[in-house]
Amino acid sequence: MLKLLKTLRINSLRQLSKFASANEALDQRGDVLNLSELSNGLRVASSLNSRPTTTIGVWIAGGSQLETNENNGVATVFENLVHTHSTFFVECFPNDVEKVVELLSDVLTNTNIEQSKLEQQRADALKRLDSYEDENRQGVVMD
Repeated sequence: MLKLLKTLRINSLRQLSKFASANEALDQRGDVLNLSELSNGLRVASSLNSRPTTTIGVWIAGGSQLETNENNGVATVFENLVHTHSTFFVECFPNDVEKVVELLSDVLTNTNIEQSKLEQQRADALKRLDSYEDENRQGVVMD
């Protein structure tokens, strides 16, 4: 796994945001993207190159397309809780990859979210939804 992660290289989040996918960003630079899936279901994108540094990133898939009736809106609440970051990445030297993977894993799996903050974000999301619905009602023509 570390060998695959060690080869992952995306120049920067800003560059990546110009493209619809990591594959397009790498293709633009002339790098070839290799996609694989580990036995635990983790999908890994890797690209071999001759650069002296390695970038390790975690992208959290989310949004309404992945939500169900039971968890509708959870992506919005999550995004606000983590201050609009659903991408985490670190650029490092290849020798530090193992430490960086451990650090990113810790950030993603051991983050404590206070119940009060979660409830506040939920309330804010519901308030925004009500406001949106009220605005749209004004534009509806009744027969």
